[in-house]
This record gives sequence, C-alpha cells and structure tokens, in this order.
Amino acid sequence: MQPQGEGCMSRWWYIGVVGAVVVLVGVVWAVPGSAMPTARTGGSYEIVAHRGGAHGSGHAENSYGALRYAASRGVDRVEVDLRPTADRRIVMLHDDSLARTTSCHGRASTRTLSWIHAHCRLRDGSQVPALPDYVALASRLGVPLMLELKESPRWGRGAYDRVAETIAAVGYEDRVRFMELNSQYPRHGRLLRAMAARLPRVDRVLIVSPARPVPSPGTTRARGGTGVSVDVKDMTAGLVDRYHAAGMRVFGRSSTFEDWGDFDKALRAGADGHVTDRFVSSVRWARNR
Repeated sequence: MQPQGEGCMSRWWYIGVVGAVVVLVGVVWAVPGSAMPTARTGGSYEIVAHRGGAHGSGHAENSYGALRYAASRGVDRVEVDLRPTADRRIVMLHDDSLARTTSCHGRASTRTLSWIHAHCRLRDGSQVPALPDYVALASRLGVPLMLELKESPRWGRGAYDRVAETIAAVGYEDRVRFMELNSQYPRHGRLLRAMAARLPRVDRVLIVSPARPVPSPGTTRARGGTGVSVDVKDMTAGLVDRYHAAGMRVFGRSSTFEDWGDFDKALRAGADGHVTDRFVSSVRWARNR
C-alpha cells in the first residue's frame, strides 16, 4: 500500500504540472501578433488580416465583429477599406456600390452617412461602421490598422481632413498605415500624397496591381508611398533589399499570400509582412516557426 503522504504528494505534483501547462498555453495564445523576426533583417514581421478580419469569423467584411475576431486571433494588424459618403463622412466599405455588402442599393458616394445608418445593414445585420467608431474600437482592442483608401469622387479636402483628425484624435498616428491601389493611372498616389501632407509620420503603402511592374523606390516615394505591397510572384530578396536600402517597407499583397509556402517565401526574402485572408493560418505558421 502506498503511504498516504506519498500519494498526496503525487496528486499535487500532477495537478501542478497540468496547471503549469494550462497557464503556458494561455500565455502563448494571449500574446498578440507573431512577434517574429524576419529571416534577413531581424525586423518585426507583421500578419495583417484582410478586409477587416472577416474570413472565417462569421461576420461581415469590415465590420466591428470581424475586427474583434481578428484581434482575438492575435494578428499584428487589421486591413480595412475606407471610402467617403456624399457628405464626406468616412465609412468602412470595400465597394462604392452598396448592393454586395449591405441590404441597400445605390452608391455610398451618393448617400449621406445618416441615410446609410438609417437604411442599410451589413450582411450579418450589423451597422456599417463609421471611421471614428471603428478606430475607437481598434484603440480599445489594441489593434494597429492598415487603412486602404478606396478610389471615390468624394475624396477632397473635407474627407482627407476627417481621416487625419480621426487618427490624431485617438493618438493613433504610430499605429496606422495607409494603402492605395496604384491602378487609377495617371492619378494613382493622389490619396497617399494627400494623407502625407496631413499625417507625415504615418507610413503609406502603394498596392501594386498584378498587371503592373513593381515601381522603383523613388517612383513609389514620388507617388506618396513609403513602401509597397506586391504579388507573391514579385516577392524577391533583391526587391526587398532595394526598398529597405531606401528606408521603405515591403508587404505581401492580399489574395496572393494564401498558404505557408507563400508566407515562407516572403519571410526568406526579408519582407515586412503580408496581408491575407488566411490570417488564422498565418498566425499559426508564425508561432510554429
């Protein structure tokens, strides 16, 4: 028969080991972001959740619920789409057309914010987010943002100023990056340049269309960018080196970075991160490196 004291000690040892494992797992899961050095530069590699973190969340793209979901999965940053309404307020919508992502028809650029809030709901039934509320929630969650400025006829001084004032009001200049797709030739870069004039400390990323060659660092800077977001086929060590030598960043472009092979290619090239719908897999990949 085992002595009573020895059995008691064994049970307490077992309980202690199990408890330690549970605590360790909890700590690993709770740590936000990948906090992973790049293979070639030692800098921080960012996992950025595309379209507000909607993929796999059960929430609509660019919604408050999707933002909470992405934050809970430990991403480093959330990419979200911005466009101005008819009264130059800023809403989080990918399309100017309201039909795909909301219960309404028509265009966001021809509707006021109050009309959209009164008549439209996202596909999960939630309210279309306005920029001040979205940034305030991101600040409470501690999640940095990648704000893509979508092309619209409503961009102008009033809309630019609202974006800048919203970011500055919560002290989020160091936790935000702007993005713009470079396909609006010859006007591409105008949105980034407008934000550079208002928030010069904020990074600005030019998204390179797959149909276009990756511009030189000098051309990107002339278009208002401090970095680029490129297709997986264009992600090379030489490209990253040229941009880093100019003090600029390189990110993997969304929709082309979807599996661990793509993620590894960006990491080996020394990139600064990637934007992806597969952000849950990306975080898992980063933690398993």
